[in-house]
Amino acid sequence: MPSGLKELIVSGNRLTSLPVLPSELKELMVSGNRLTSLPMLPSGLLSLSVYRNQLTRLPESLIHLSSETTVNLEGNPLSERTLQALREITSAPGYSGP
Repeated sequence: MPSGLKELIVSGNRLTSLPVLPSELKELMVSGNRLTSLPMLPSGLLSLSVYRNQLTRLPESLIHLSSETTVNLEGNPLSERTLQALREITSAPGYSGP
């Protein structure tokens, strides 16, 4: 994958995995695939659209994204453990992520 890639739009392609993402990536649109996990997310990512996949867990790098980052996780069978962790993290004092 080109190191200077800013946008990756591969929605609706039946993908089951993604390669390592370039650190300069700003937009990742991979909705409507068959992804079960995500690679580490670049810290400068501004838009993450992963709805309608098969994600049960999320990379820890998600919580380190900017508060300006938009994230759509709808339609994934996230585990109860993952959902509980998200609730705890996003309600913690001082949390400023997406």
